[in-house]
Amino acid sequence: MSLLSLFFLPRFLMAHEYSFRPVRAELTQDENQIRVLVRSQADYWLEGVLFAPPLSPLPGTDWPSAYQERAREYLQKSFRLSIDQQPLMIQTLVCRFVQEPFRPRDSQVVFEMLYSLEGISNLSERSLNISAQFFSECKKLEADVHSDEEFLTILTFRGSKERQVQLPLDHPDVTVPIRELSRSTAQVRKERIFSQIRKISNIPAVWMFLGALVFLFWPRGKNKYRVYAGCLLLVFSIYKLAVLLF
Repeated sequence: MSLLSLFFLPRFLMAHEYSFRPVRAELTQDENQIRVLVRSQADYWLEGVLFAPPLSPLPGTDWPSAYQERAREYLQKSFRLSIDQQPLMIQTLVCRFVQEPFRPRDSQVVFEMLYSLEGISNLSERSLNISAQFFSECKKLEADVHSDEEFLTILTFRGSKERQVQLPLDHPDVTVPIRELSRSTAQVRKERIFSQIRKISNIPAVWMFLGALVFLFWPRGKNKYRVYAGCLLLVFSIYKLAVLLF
């Protein structure tokens, strides 16, 4: 057996021994669209929705089109949004797989979805109807095996005030005013700033810049060669940051 097969063997052993955890969904309104971020335990998704072969790795991003279509169909069926009984369709879907090879049951699938609100007037006066029925097909077949708590969907409305709602399968629907999903201009600006900070914190040039400061100003063992190296590192890191930011 190859090393790659051993690496993905836990997924094969887990087949048909699904465990379920609450699905978490965050909803916000950005201008003329609703943005939804769904996080879910990957166990059932891999075997029961995507039909991914147990010994084949699922990429972190850039899923094959067949997997994306299966995910889209399941999401459209299990997580339905509507306004005035008019269904909203997923316009954009981004799929990710976050793998925990040594804790396979902690692996997650993450879906980012955009729903267009174009053509809907008086949005601030409208309400959004949400129906979440993730894994209802499994609940019907294995009602004696799993508890109701395993099949919750936890909604977080990230508007001007954050609010959470839990939807069990026996009460899967909720209606929320769209204004509760709307964020203030200050909130949007703050989130964009923090998003940029998170991106920058992963850039090697930042660590080079911090290393240059250590080389230049750390007193212990300071000599001219270290100062020269620090200056070169500082100039190079500032150049790289300027290119990335501007």
